[in-house]
Amino acid sequence: MSKTELHKKTTMSAVAITVSQAANKVITIVSQIMLAWFLVPADMGKVALALSIANIGEFFTSSGVRDVLVQKQDRFEELKGSGATLAILMNLGAILIIGALAHTVVKVYNEPVVLKLIWISISAWFLHGLINPYKAKMSIDMEFKTLAFLYALEGLIFSTSCVILAWQGFGATSMVLPLLWKSLFTYFYLRYKIKPIKFQIPTREHIKVLLGTSIFVTAASLTSALQKNGVNYAAGIRGETQVVGLYYWGYTIASQAVFLLALNLRQVFFPAFRAELSDPTALRKLVLHWLKRLSIIIVPICLLQFALAPYLIKWVFAEKWWPAIVVVQYISLALVFAPIEVIGGSLIMARGHFKQLFVLRSLSAIMLFGAAWYGVRNNSIEELVFSTAFAVAGGALLIGLGAVRGR
Repeated sequence: MSKTELHKKTTMSAVAITVSQAANKVITIVSQIMLAWFLVPADMGKVALALSIANIGEFFTSSGVRDVLVQKQDRFEELKGSGATLAILMNLGAILIIGALAHTVVKVYNEPVVLKLIWISISAWFLHGLINPYKAKMSIDMEFKTLAFLYALEGLIFSTSCVILAWQGFGATSMVLPLLWKSLFTYFYLRYKIKPIKFQIPTREHIKVLLGTSIFVTAASLTSALQKNGVNYAAGIRGETQVVGLYYWGYTIASQAVFLLALNLRQVFFPAFRAELSDPTALRKLVLHWLKRLSIIIVPICLLQFALAPYLIKWVFAEKWWPAIVVVQYISLALVFAPIEVIGGSLIMARGHFKQLFVLRSLSAIMLFGAAWYGVRNNSIEELVFSTAFAVAGGALLIGLGAVRGR
């Protein structure tokens, strides 16, 4: 693929993902309004605790294998069968490990229903193991228009299902049960679009390439999950479920559009930057180009959320959710720095510096956990979000600095 074709395809992919996530944002806003009618902050708190514990399992899942297949794209046809086998085995192992640990961990939070929520959420990992090799193939071929359509459908299926179940009185369960059929839909959709990838018994050399490299990829995924959920861990142990629920809900409102857009665009930038590694000048231009473009999109969204949050939340949501206004505002300000993290993280991955990414995300996770532990000491939502907003912004800047210094 020529440089002109690569840049054109990257641009079209980014546009498709952005449009898809704009549609998802509308769907999310509508669903959040409806869920706020049927659920209470304590329900959100239970979901936050369950997903926080489940996300520890990211270390054991096959997301790292998917990223290694993209980074080693010139050997994809050779490695894909072994990758598919390792992906499903790793995810089955993750289900067993987290399932076994969950019984003990849940006792710390003294919320028995959280155990059921954990088991429901981790059951979807079996399907994720089947899905990951297909997503790697889509990323390598830069078929992001297809993925963008898939993401929009996933958002519609998940959000609609959550609202229907909450309306029917499923409580906190309504927020995790749809993960199962959303993943099932994704698997069959990708199987329809891509020629089936056959399982293959991994050779020793394939295991070394896929697992040896993916150790730091999966470790980085774990620390990213810890960074995202560190507030829930700290607040859940030291604070009240009500505070956790308000923070989780406000954080979701503030970050939904930015994180979904950022996460999915990372899948575009990672293979695009990887393709330009042999030409440092072209790579630098491409990185700066997309940093500017992404900032033009994300920064106004964040500032608009900060300005409108007090008016829209009081207009649309019941009074029980008003204390979360300050969460939406200050997390929105912190996410102004998200483009730096997205571009920086994609560049580090494209270089294959997964160990560096693991170290940087570990430091970010420690900062955020420490900020949350300090901020929740008085069970004040204001103190909690003031502390964590600085840590969120600092973590993004740290990734950006690592990308610049890691050349």
